[in-house]
Amino acid sequence: MRIAIVAESFLPLMNGVTHSILRVLEHLQQRGDEVLVIAPSTQDTDVPDEVYGAHVLRLPSLPLAG
Repeated sequence: MRIAIVAESFLPLMNGVTHSILRVLEHLQQRGDEVLVIAPSTQDTDVPDEVYGAHVLRLPSLPLAG
């Protein structure tokens, strides 16, 4: 199955959202699904392009106040 996950935050930021997505990716990898994670861009240059077999697509983002 082909699955896309849109995340409000992702690696390298580690929080509850990221932790949950990582667990889901681990499960989907075991099932053999093809997964795309769409996540906010980061200025950190040491971020993976692939996590648990899922391709990570980074898109430009802006912080929202409040």
